[in-house]
Parts: sequence; structure tokens; C-alpha cells
Amino acid sequence: MFAVAAEAPPPSPSLARPTLAAARALTYLCLASMWAGCAGLAAARARGADAPVVQALVVGAVRAVVFASLLAVVVFLLFVRAAMCDPDVLVRAISWLLPTNTNRVSVATMLRDPAILGAMTSLPLILLVFVGDQVVKAKGPQSVRIGTLITDVGVWSSMAVACFVILPNLALKLWRTKQGGDAALGSIV
Repeated sequence: MFAVAAEAPPPSPSLARPTLAAARALTYLCLASMWAGCAGLAAARARGADAPVVQALVVGAVRAVVFASLLAVVVFLLFVRAAMCDPDVLVRAISWLLPTNTNRVSVATMLRDPAILGAMTSLPLILLVFVGDQVVKAKGPQSVRIGTLITDVGVWSSMAVACFVILPNLALKLWRTKQGGDAALGSIV
């Protein structure tokens, strides 16, 4: 009279491996697209504002950054799918992201990491962009030229740090990370 529903077998851990491989490959594509966006923005600032090439560079840079943002969401969803297939993936990721030994040595190691140093270097350079914008708004015969120069230095410098320090270092760390989730020796990732 009553039908007993058979329980579905638990998902196989082997199903998580292709999903994690796809997430890893898409992460590389995300980093490459961020690199293209940063390089395009720096090139657009170097070229000037009125040329049609600049407009194409800015549009391309914005599209690359939007594409990278969408890829980041897809990578997150793939990671969630892998965690649903193999709950061990979630446990390894949490232990990988949140180290249990947060002592002075790990903080010192983190502060020596080139990606962290690059991000810390970029912050004052991005501040130059805001300072340059404020100088442009000031009244004076040379304020527009000086403000534009300050803004350009901030944009070029921060994009150079992103293109040549932060993004390559993140790609290298991802490359050195083992498939199982264990980080490379001396890595803070």
C-alpha cells in the first residue's frame, strides 16, 4: 500500500574532479581577461582622449573586466557544484582558506608575498587618481595639465603593478597549487 522510496546514492567524489579542473581553467581565463582590461586601460590613458583607438581600447578594457567578473561568478558556482558532489572539497577549501595557525610568522610570510605587496603598493597609486581629479577641478592656469598628469601617473602605475606583479603572481600561485587543494610550500594561498 505504501511505496518506499529508495534513497538516491550519494554523489561520487570523482564527479568533483572535472568540475574543479574547469574552475581552475576558468580562473586562468579570468586572470588573463583582467590583465587585458588593465593593459587596455593603461594604453587608453597613454594614447589620449579623442582618438577612436582610445575609445576602442576603453570599450575593450571594460568588456574584459566585465567578462572577468562573470567568470569569477562561474568559477564560484563550479566550486559550489564540486562541493555538492564531494563534501570533502568544502572541508579542504575551508582549511585551505582559513589557516589555523595565525601567528606572527604567518602574518610576516603574508606581508612578504609579492601579490600582497603589489596590492599595498597600488593603493597609494590609486589615491593619486583621486588627487589628480581634485587638482583638475581647482582653479588656475595650469591645474588641468597638472591634474591630468597626476591622474595619468596614478593610472599607469597602478595598472603596471596589476599587470606585472599582482596578476602574474596570482597565476603562478594557482599553477603551483596542487589539484587536491594543498598549497605550494611557502605560499599564502
